[in-house]
Amino acid sequence: MVAAPLPLMGMDGGVVVAAAAGGLVAGGAAVAFARRELRRRPDDGTARRGLLDRPALVAAATGLLWAGVAAGFGWSWPTAAAVWALTAGLVALAAADVDRHLLPRRLIYATGAAAGACILAGTLVSGDWGRLGVAAGAALVCAGGFALVRRIDRRGLGAGDVRLAGLLGLVLGWVGIPQLFVALLAGNLGGLLVAAALLAAGRIGRRTPLPYGAFLAGGAIVAVLALPPGR
Repeated sequence: MVAAPLPLMGMDGGVVVAAAAGGLVAGGAAVAFARRELRRRPDDGTARRGLLDRPALVAAATGLLWAGVAAGFGWSWPTAAAVWALTAGLVALAAADVDRHLLPRRLIYATGAAAGACILAGTLVSGDWGRLGVAAGAALVCAGGFALVRRIDRRGLGAGDVRLAGLLGLVLGWVGIPQLFVALLAGNLGGLLVAAALLAAGRIGRRTPLPYGAFLAGGAIVAVLALPPGR
């Protein structure tokens, strides 16, 4: 058994509005965190004005995502809270990856801690420890699989991608294995399509690095919005 679901948007629009406001605040905080972490890194010449220099835009995107989660077809409060924590971190992480090709380690850990606290609270309420075990197993499998790929070819994945995979495994593994599968599929397919389009247009070369973490984050967002639990 899981906690009582969130009201649907048509039944209580106030929940959606409140979620959007919360997303604005959380998104702004995540951007500030990401910018602070990137300032700790030496400038390798890739720094430029980008998404993190537009915090209002990133915060607005987070607010919209939180509203979408709140309207998400009968989600339980602990599940919605875990996904809110995840999406707040993912938007800022994607922006950092696009700007600097970096996924701030501490932001991944902070996102995981916030989402993990929500997952633990949901487990204590429902008593469904098996679901928590699935989430932990999914985190290990995702992180381990990505780590193996990185060990085989370090040019393709960074350590941040491995950490992000573990985070997605934990949260989406708790939400549902279908959501995790869709997230990974959508992220990789999106990356391949974008890379193919840019190659065809002559915008990049075969060895040009792309922000893979941003595609993973995008795939996760697609999964939680397009495939909510119970559907």
